[in-house]
This record gives sequence, C-alpha cells and structure tokens, in this order.
Amino acid sequence: MMDEPTASLDFGNQAQVLAQIESLARSATSEGRGVILSTHDPDQAFALNARVLLMHRGGVLADGAASEVLTEANLSTVYGLPVTVETTSSGRRVCLPSLRQSAPTMTSDAFTMA
Repeated sequence: MMDEPTASLDFGNQAQVLAQIESLARSATSEGRGVILSTHDPDQAFALNARVLLMHRGGVLADGAASEVLTEANLSTVYGLPVTVETTSSGRRVCLPSLRQSAPTMTSDAFTMA
C-alpha cells in the first residue's frame, strides 16, 4: 500500500518511481498479490494502465479501468472545473484541467489504484 508515493518529487523522479511501481505491480500480480496506490494525479493512473477507484465526497463515484473511469465528466465532477482528456501521438491518455476557471475548493478526494 502506497500513499501518494510521488508527492513532492520532480518530474524525472516521479517517472522513475512510477516505473518501479509498474514493475512491482507486475510481479505482485504474477504471484496472486496486488498493489494499492493513492494519488491525486489521474495521469499516473493512465500511465500505469491501472484499475481505478474514483472517490468523490467520501464515496465511490466509479470503479474500473482507468480508461473507463477517468472520463472528462467524472474528472470534472471530482475537481469542480472542466477537465479535458486527450490522447497523445504515442497513444497515452493525459488530463488537462482548465486554467481559465477559478480553482476548485480543496477536497479530500483521491484515486486509489490497484
């Protein structure tokens, strides 16, 4: 179980930690175990191609594959501002929050990936 393992890390170190988590998850899965990771960064769930439990206001909003759960509608609901989900030329999905609307009020929402 990991609680925001990439918090406060720079971009390069985040990528290195995510690569290690991906490797750990593959090993755990082959041994019948799993990895649980909480994050506030939906791009990490896309990068890991993870199963996601999307939380909102203390409850479960959606559960399933990152590609199915982390939709523009769901992310906009959770963050309280428009969020666009795009696919890069390499096929990776990324989230782009709107910067033109005032910042949302802080919540305790998080993503839990397994």
